[in-house]
Amino acid sequence: SALVVTSTDRRNTLIFDVKRWSVGMSYRRRIYFTSEQKSENGIAGNGHLSVVWDGAKKTWDENLSPIKIPIFGGINGYRVFLANKNVTDRLLQVKSLDDLRAFSVGFGIGWAGEEIFNHNGFKTVHAKYSKLFKMLNGGRFDIFSRGIQEAFAEMEKYGGEYPNIFIEDSLGIYQPSFMYFYVNKNNQVLFDAIETGLTNAFADGSFKKLFLSRPEIINAFEEGKIKERKWYKIQNPFISEDDFSRNSAYLKSIGLLNF
Repeated sequence: SALVVTSTDRRNTLIFDVKRWSVGMSYRRRIYFTSEQKSENGIAGNGHLSVVWDGAKKTWDENLSPIKIPIFGGINGYRVFLANKNVTDRLLQVKSLDDLRAFSVGFGIGWAGEEIFNHNGFKTVHAKYSKLFKMLNGGRFDIFSRGIQEAFAEMEKYGGEYPNIFIEDSLGIYQPSFMYFYVNKNNQVLFDAIETGLTNAFADGSFKKLFLSRPEIINAFEEGKIKERKWYKIQNPFISEDDFSRNSAYLKSIGLLNF
């Protein structure tokens, strides 16, 4: 049978093969990208989708069955900044979360991260992803919130075209963020298969081995100086405290900071 997998995020290249973690199942796999609403409806409603991966959402927890094991290790919650060179001196003066709130922050249209930052008192600007680098280069906003696993590839891609952009290398925001697989509430067989596979992968170290072999993760730990930055934790209104507590052990097991 065909397992149809969907995601809302084309930019995230750290995609783990569902088949790798699904115990005792045989299928062909198709992956495509769609909107959050279409993903949710496709799983919960007509059933033409099998699995979706996306950030933890309380509403999705109600309508779908989340396999609450963080498939990207929670690293997408570690946010660093592409910044306009004109704010370099101001960034050097940052000593607190309130100091960071003085900077305007760029986001893509519809990104949950903007709502998270707004919830925590930040000023934000949004636009199409393709326009954000030009806007940052021109000073339309001060800093661009990026996952630590994303920033260096983007800088390599866009830095030559936009010379006023640099990666700030000493600060970061930690917003608890976890990507889960979601399946239909009535598909217990698929739920059990993926949950068992992921549980085993964390327990035997194979998840950590795969995770730490990815180039973007290597960059996060080495170029990103993940263990050397000053991290400021903010609240994520889309996840529960139970999610954070449950996933702390997974973060620690793959070498991420445990807040």
